[in-house]
Amino acid sequence: MYVMLQIFNEVNAKKLLPQEINVFAGLFNNAFFLIILGISIAFQTAFVQIKGVAAIMKMKPLTWTEYGITMAIGFSCILFGFVIKLIPLRWFGNLQIKEDPLTDEQEANSLVSKLRKSHR
Repeated sequence: MYVMLQIFNEVNAKKLLPQEINVFAGLFNNAFFLIILGISIAFQTAFVQIKGVAAIMKMKPLTWTEYGITMAIGFSCILFGFVIKLIPLRWFGNLQIKEDPLTDEQEANSLVSKLRKSHR
């Protein structure tokens, strides 16, 4: 399911501007993108459907119904992107991100610093 969300998100990410509502416009103009998309779908299908590979990955093959469900859930990414593009950007005009550098103490106590220490 995650892979199908990712594949549909790749299609969604081709059009980032708010006025670019139709993510399918010009989809077939980029052969390289379609090849990558096709390879992603083929490998995912092979991983799940080919018994030897599926056994190594500890998966069982999906039925057509299950594939339909994963595709529908994946397509929800397109719908979510459409809804997000309908939200006016001016609603977020007052949001600010504080980008002051961290003090040494703040950096030492940060989550990233703690995670780095745990892997040493």
